[in-house]
Amino acid sequence: FLIAALIGAVGAFVWSAILDKIRQLPNTVFTTVAYVLILYGVTELWGYSGAIASLSFGIAVANLPNVPERILGKVISFRLVGFADVERTFFAEAVFLVKTFFFVFLGISISFADWRIVTVGLTAALVAVMGRALMVRLLVPRSVTRRDALLMTALIPKGLAAAVLAALPVQRGLPDGVAVQGTVYAVIFFSITLCAVLIFAVESGHLNGFAAVMFRPLPITPPDGTVTKPPMSSFEQSLGLPALRDDWEEPNPVRFSHDTPGDAPNAGDDSTPPAAE
Repeated sequence: FLIAALIGAVGAFVWSAILDKIRQLPNTVFTTVAYVLILYGVTELWGYSGAIASLSFGIAVANLPNVPERILGKVISFRLVGFADVERTFFAEAVFLVKTFFFVFLGISISFADWRIVTVGLTAALVAVMGRALMVRLLVPRSVTRRDALLMTALIPKGLAAAVLAALPVQRGLPDGVAVQGTVYAVIFFSITLCAVLIFAVESGHLNGFAAVMFRPLPITPPDGTVTKPPMSSFEQSLGLPALRDDWEEPNPVRFSHDTPGDAPNAGDDSTPPAAE
């Protein structure tokens, strides 16, 4: 695990150093994906986990540009760059496509024939939700409302990362690897189902009684009595698309002038409409 993560971090350092020069070439959006595939393949050929190396690569590339230059300047003489918004948008669309096929694969891979795997998966999902509620109760500040605490508790679905890691024992041919994979797939299925049900229950108010008991120290409304709107980020993470500003308006709107008659042509003619700006 550590060696695979180190390979991914070193690969990210190299790629971040040359990414500016790569962008000077035409049609370079796919180059990062191609580089990650090469990194994955090399790591697997060396006998380590290509998935962990890819994960480490993504984390490192996203955070290397945030390292202060006064620290990096003592070690390197070149600049490290991260992903641009257009690249993030492309990656988000690619991930959406992969997740679509992932859920199809997940659906055909889940088997309810072994009741023990189904029971363990359901129990683990329930324990995860209850553990999440306990952590929210202990760690959130007292300015968080009960409804927000309920949403924090409900938003705990498992997904792609867990499925990828669960497939590794089967690929390695380890004993009971199929049972491990089936159990994790069951946890993913039940956690996603519980998330959807809990979100509906929170929005409809069916969990207000639970919130009154579990999150008693938290206020029902914000301390100042106003409903605050979260700040709009410059990048919508769920879709990978630039978010619209609150003050957005239609570009090039057509407005009609209602100034003094002398400012518009045909001012004395009532039959002609006012001039458009």
